[in-house]
Amino acid sequence: MYVKVGNDGVPHLYNLTQLRKDNPNVSFPRSFSDEVLAQFNVYRASSLPKPTYNEVTEKVVAREPENVNGAWIVAYDIVALTPEEAAQNLAEKRNNMSVTMRQARLALSEIGKLSLIDEAIKLIPEPADKAQISIEWEYAQTVDRTSPWINTMINVIGMNDEELDDLFEYASNL
Repeated sequence: MYVKVGNDGVPHLYNLTQLRKDNPNVSFPRSFSDEVLAQFNVYRASSLPKPTYNEVTEKVVAREPENVNGAWIVAYDIVALTPEEAAQNLAEKRNNMSVTMRQARLALSEIGKLSLIDEAIKLIPEPADKAQISIEWEYAQTVDRTSPWINTMINVIGMNDEELDDLFEYASNL
């Protein structure tokens, strides 16, 4: 991680690729010494650990680099996402949630809901839906969080979206 101090004295994050791009007529060495970097007002920076945050509703943003006792330091802030950004992140997260049928059955068994699935399938009024969901349950190798049959089943087994998200996360670690 590097910092470049602009002509106005304001530091900003920088990288060696940008240094080469900004100076196309300069032949740079393979490895940059602090002295070579300083000729271009570029300095090595240390990054403080990024804070823990909720990836769905928040993001981590680097603060402006600070010179602390001659060393450049980059710290981070947590910033709330807009409702639209959070909804987009949640949709992407759910689109990527997939577990094996083994994982799904183990997780459902552990929370006492495995036996409810067969009963719930029997209660589906539409024969075509009942057949499709039954086939998915019996023969699919994986279960996708965004599968239409999952959305049909969560209400029947008494779960909400957040509980189902948690169940998928738990199942993915089994």
